[in-house]
Amino acid sequence: MSFEFLRTDADLRQMTANEAPVVGDIIYRAIARAFRDHGQPEPIADAEQGERIARLYLDLDPEDALVAVRDGRVVAAGFMHVRDEVASLGPVVVDPDSQGQGLGKLLVDQLSDRASRCASTRLFVDAFNTRAFGIVLKRGYLPRDTGIRLAALGGLAGRGMLQAIAPAPVRDVALGDLEPLARFDSAFFGGSRERDFRALFAAGGIGLMAEEGGAIRGYLLGRVEGNLGIVGPGGAESADLLGKLLARLGERLATQANIFLAHLYASQAEVVQEAFSMGFRATNLSVYMVRGADTLVKRPSAIALPPDVV
Repeated sequence: MSFEFLRTDADLRQMTANEAPVVGDIIYRAIARAFRDHGQPEPIADAEQGERIARLYLDLDPEDALVAVRDGRVVAAGFMHVRDEVASLGPVVVDPDSQGQGLGKLLVDQLSDRASRCASTRLFVDAFNTRAFGIVLKRGYLPRDTGIRLAALGGLAGRGMLQAIAPAPVRDVALGDLEPLARFDSAFFGGSRERDFRALFAAGGIGLMAEEGGAIRGYLLGRVEGNLGIVGPGGAESADLLGKLLARLGERLATQANIFLAHLYASQAEVVQEAFSMGFRATNLSVYMVRGADTLVKRPSAIALPPDVV
């Protein structure tokens, strides 16, 4: 059996700003192809959204935004995002024409080495991506939970949308709320996402939060990309409150989008049931992998899309 197709003769280096368009195109084509090949809704609207994702990671952690270059051409990219002592790895994407040549392994190895300065590194691997699962498992990442990807085609509907009119102390998130919101969120997440929140709002994102007696009880952020309404991240003290936030934010996003995407922890059954009651349906599972200190999220939560970063 010949393995001559396994070319790992690529140079890894830090991504530059002028490479964002080509990296964005790879992000879109690699992720869209993977989901399309498995009959799943594409979680990225187009190459322009891919470019925005690339620029976001580059702005947040420029030293940990890497590209693989072969023959003067960018053929793969990978990112790591650090929040205090928690590192999130991914996405790692390879141009469809260069897949199966060891480039993903190179990037995962390099990014994992960089993440060793943190107490915990985490990532999500889509269940259909068995090759990636094997790669990270061999590098010390262990399954800790299951993510469930949800889609609502044609908008949100059903009895769960009655939550949108149910009484609750919910209001719009303002820029001045982001610092205290990040402190609340860190109790769910284990690392500060204030930079993430500011980046999302700078890109046109919106959010809702629940307060009672001056104390934050929950929040949910979202944005529109093309015809996609993308929900997350978020967290609340109860599944019922997170359901109210989901219904109201969905109603707000519905003025611009007719397909909704969300990513929840499958272990949080009550939250998943709330989403189902609004018209969401499961499209795919993902595996939540952790290397180092455990970072289980035990309170009702919505995971950010793209995985684990806004």
